[in-house]
Amino acid sequence: MAFFNDVTASLNFNKVSEIPRHPLTGINVLIVGAGPAGLYSALECWRKGHSPRVVERAPSPSSAGDSFSITPSALRHIEKTWPAIYQDIDNSGYDVWISFHKINGDKVAGPERFVFDKDGEDRLTEDGEPAPDRIHRVARPRFTATLLGQALALGIEVTYGKRAVDYFEDGDKAGVICEDGSRLEADVVVAADGVGTKSHKLISGHDIRAVGSNYSIFRTAYSSELVTADTELAKRFPVREGAGVGEMWTTDDLQIYVGHSPGRIEWGMTHRIKDIAGTSKESWGNHVSPDYVVKYLKDNFPEVPEYLHRLIMTAPKNAIVDWQLLWRDPQPRWTSPLGRVVQVGDSAHTLVPSSGSGLVQGIEDAITLATCLQLGGNLKNGLWSRTHNKLRFERVSCCQLLGFINQSNYLKPEWGQKVIEDASNVKPQYGWWIWGHNPERYAYDNFGKAFRSLVDDTQFENTNIPRGYKYKPWSIKDIYDTLERGEKLKFEGDWS
Repeated sequence: MAFFNDVTASLNFNKVSEIPRHPLTGINVLIVGAGPAGLYSALECWRKGHSPRVVERAPSPSSAGDSFSITPSALRHIEKTWPAIYQDIDNSGYDVWISFHKINGDKVAGPERFVFDKDGEDRLTEDGEPAPDRIHRVARPRFTATLLGQALALGIEVTYGKRAVDYFEDGDKAGVICEDGSRLEADVVVAADGVGTKSHKLISGHDIRAVGSNYSIFRTAYSSELVTADTELAKRFPVREGAGVGEMWTTDDLQIYVGHSPGRIEWGMTHRIKDIAGTSKESWGNHVSPDYVVKYLKDNFPEVPEYLHRLIMTAPKNAIVDWQLLWRDPQPRWTSPLGRVVQVGDSAHTLVPSSGSGLVQGIEDAITLATCLQLGGNLKNGLWSRTHNKLRFERVSCCQLLGFINQSNYLKPEWGQKVIEDASNVKPQYGWWIWGHNPERYAYDNFGKAFRSLVDDTQFENTNIPRGYKYKPWSIKDIYDTLERGEKLKFEGDWS
């Protein structure tokens, strides 16, 4: 708990009396997983009048992970509903100015600030608010600790050291069986325990098969003091006052990102797995040494300059993770047969880092789930959870597809050209349909229509996906086969 205590010691979390809470529903919710999606589900369930509690398999709050972006659809919600969390994001998060480089370090463009407006056009959110003027990059461990601190301040029970190994449900309740043999029950169970969740057996009848992308990421984040102690590195990777500086280096089959913000350095290298067989895993515990990474670069990309090797060597022991990038086909079903177990976040859908939406879609899941549970009424028919599933699946699937497009452009330039049928139609960028969305209002506005479509087959079309796009099922194999044939992927609508 030392890390958690260090992060939260100076924070003033909102008290129960400071957060407007909806009338109590009497619904008990067991949330499995204390990552961002699980903890935000707990906060939102509490706010909507439910009674949540959380169990987590790790023995204590973790300091593992690097960073992610919290973009507008989630950030606006946090600002309006969880002021203490937003204040910490605003204080500790940073705005990144990006420059683009050849793999030898030569700058091609930038640095430039990320903007949400398109071609100078002033764009508004779904609520008619102006486009935000910054993007917040935050440390994953700190953000998770902040969510945990707020949950505890509200009296939400969070128990560590409880690994769920099986999920079950009947007409009256749902629950999990833990590795220690204990049995936990509630009216509703939220599976937020990540890609290895055991809820797939109940929900899909089988584990979800992962498809290798042939790529992995060396990724890390640590104190920038280890870098600035080297005067040459401090000069080469400076910090911009009040903001972070990021560099993107690219060539075929290698993308390097270096980010330097006040007090923190992070870097990541997306590389082909075939060049180093057998070391990559989808795990925060899969560590490699700085020497290992430098050897990989020297053996495969000799044009990478020596000063980047020195930057890599500043990483502390066990700080670098070799995270395997795995594709998983979109899974249309996130709910159990009786509707009492629901998946959120990575349990329901994994997104590669190039999608730029992994954290945000988990938060949107949490917001939508708590709202649908509030509106759903009768738990016995399971329609509330199927409605949640219907409101969320197509949107997340589009985000997954966008991640594939972006990664193809970064690492396979010849594929990137094939992905885009019309450059004015589909661009690998962070489109309005993502950042302009209000997930809570969307759930309130569309719950009834989506619910009815499940009852009497009335047509319902989601509007939280790219404008003009009609959702079509897709698989990773279909996309790879199309690109390998030299054909272009065609996407209707405006993804920009």
